[in-house]
Amino acid sequence: MIIFKSLTIKNFMSVGNITQGIKFSNDLTLVLGENLDLGANGSRNGTGKTTIVNALSYGLYGNALTKIKLGNLINKTNEKGMVVSVEFSKNGIDYKIERGRKPNILKLFIGDQEIDDSAQGDNRETQKTIEDILGLSHEMFKHIVALNTHTEPFLNMKVSDQRDVIEELLGITILSEKASVLKDLIKDKKDSIKQENFRISAIKESNKRIEQQIVGLEQKHKLWNKAQLDDVDVMYTKITTLENNINDVELEITMQKDLEIYNTKHSKLSELNRTITSLVQKHGTWDSTLDKDLSNIATAIEKLNSIDIEQEMKSHKDLEEFKNQEIAKLEINRLIASNSNDVSRTKILIETLSSEIALLIKHTCHTCGQEIHDDKQSEILNSKESKMTELKGVIDGLYITQDELKVEYGNFPQLEKPSMYYNSLEEALNHKHSLETLNTQLITKNQEVNPYVGQLEELTKDATDIDVGSKPNTFYNSLEEALNHKHSLETLNTQMETRANEMNPYTEQIESTKTDALQEINYNSINEDTSTLEHQDFLLKLLTDKDSYVRKQIISQNLSFLNSKLSHYISIIGLRHLIEFKDDLSVEITDLGKDYDFDNLSRGEKNRVILSLSWAFRDVWENLYSPINLLFVDEVIDSGMDDAGVENSLTILKSMAREQNKSVWLISHKNELISRVNTVLNVVKENGFTSFETQSQ
Repeated sequence: MIIFKSLTIKNFMSVGNITQGIKFSNDLTLVLGENLDLGANGSRNGTGKTTIVNALSYGLYGNALTKIKLGNLINKTNEKGMVVSVEFSKNGIDYKIERGRKPNILKLFIGDQEIDDSAQGDNRETQKTIEDILGLSHEMFKHIVALNTHTEPFLNMKVSDQRDVIEELLGITILSEKASVLKDLIKDKKDSIKQENFRISAIKESNKRIEQQIVGLEQKHKLWNKAQLDDVDVMYTKITTLENNINDVELEITMQKDLEIYNTKHSKLSELNRTITSLVQKHGTWDSTLDKDLSNIATAIEKLNSIDIEQEMKSHKDLEEFKNQEIAKLEINRLIASNSNDVSRTKILIETLSSEIALLIKHTCHTCGQEIHDDKQSEILNSKESKMTELKGVIDGLYITQDELKVEYGNFPQLEKPSMYYNSLEEALNHKHSLETLNTQLITKNQEVNPYVGQLEELTKDATDIDVGSKPNTFYNSLEEALNHKHSLETLNTQMETRANEMNPYTEQIESTKTDALQEINYNSINEDTSTLEHQDFLLKLLTDKDSYVRKQIISQNLSFLNSKLSHYISIIGLRHLIEFKDDLSVEITDLGKDYDFDNLSRGEKNRVILSLSWAFRDVWENLYSPINLLFVDEVIDSGMDDAGVENSLTILKSMAREQNKSVWLISHKNELISRVNTVLNVVKENGFTSFETQSQ
């Protein structure tokens, strides 16, 4: 039994980056849409209801249920990260498929174990494995698992396509598959007979060529003997040449070893001489650097001794006093300027107030120029005169303050900015420390000893102790060449002895060919293959001939069951027409003895036929192969079907869910069906993305 357990969707069509999931429970679930982007209010189009069956189809088969390009299945907003996951079991074994695009992925899990890529091969092989597990083609999936209004109805398909579906349904496809295997066996057997004939002909031809081969081997036998003598002569000549070059090879090797010792000593002495030359240069450089450092330190000491440090420190203190007096002067100047500004502003106020008082004395308003009554005039005049008295007091105070500031400024003593050697008092205080440091450095430098003196003495002694001696006189340029001479001489002697003792390989071949050349021809194998081929041809006719007993028996047994189931569902769903499959797999539609084409039917009648055919196909499939727990009906009952048809369809679907433990999903636009089901899946589209919400009624 195939049990679909769950489906998860991410970035698939209108589903966005938030993963949406569905558990396939054994119940009748109504799938309704709500498009909030269109204001809801009954808007159920474009929400993504069909996305569910398209995702299931894509997860299982790599294609949508409807004709949508693979690139258009990816969410248009996010444009990447599309993943669909389907979990199911078959015969107690759990399976999981993960399929997606951008990036492209296809993973198959059996239990908790992922099928290894190296074992699975490319995606086509993986897909073939998935379909072998399901045992269900994509076309059959459309007719018995996922009914959709956009899927071409069975009775609108070409006759040849109808036959393919029925042959798969009734198991005739299996005969075709077995016939295909048998054709391969027949081809192999024919090839085997052909090869056996080739083998027999080859033996006959071989027997004719045996004598010619023997003649050829005898000629090679003579040539080999000649080549052996020539090789021995060449090796002997090489040995003689080597022996003439050097009489005593061991002496040559000893001289080469002495030469290596000589070269080693000579190289060491040359290296010592180069090092001594370099050290002499470094010794002179070190002495020059020391003299320069001593001169620089003495100059610095002489310069510091010329400074009167007590006068330097006094100048720094005088500078501090000079800076403080300058700051105080700047502050008094700022106060005098501010005071002058205040005096100017007060004078302006007094002048303005004097003008206003003069007008008030004449009973005239200083603001508007109109006459003022005595009571009001006296009140304002008293206020202005009081203000005038206050301002005169203020300006008198400002004059007093101004005189005081000028006196304070004139009391500052006349100071001049002192000159100094150091930039700060801190540097002057460090004068004594700097002088002591320089004297210490002078003493230290005078005590330093040239570090290269000892090295020069030691290396000069080492160079004197090396006795190179005279260079040995050798024939070869290196010990390796002398050793190669010895090795070559030994190798040539061994090779010459080995080559001289070799046996001619053609001797045994000639004897073997003469003894075993002719082969006996056996016809038993080709006779057995011919008999098997005749039997296979007979079986192939049984499987492929449409008038054969085997095909007729399968069609007869299963077609009767299909027609009975079809009649059963047509009766329940409320269609008065009779629909029957004939032995030639054609379909006949009649009503009251009259024949009809599928397109003669109304839309509602067609939908009744589509549903009845699908359910009948499903019953035949489950009877022959394996029950399937899942069924989708996508908007088939919405289009053109009357209330009776909808009610009858619901009765059948509820019976499937309740009595057969099926997970039935009815996708619809009909709100009135909510009260007829226990579970509703709301497919909500908001801000361009689809989400799933399950409600229990």
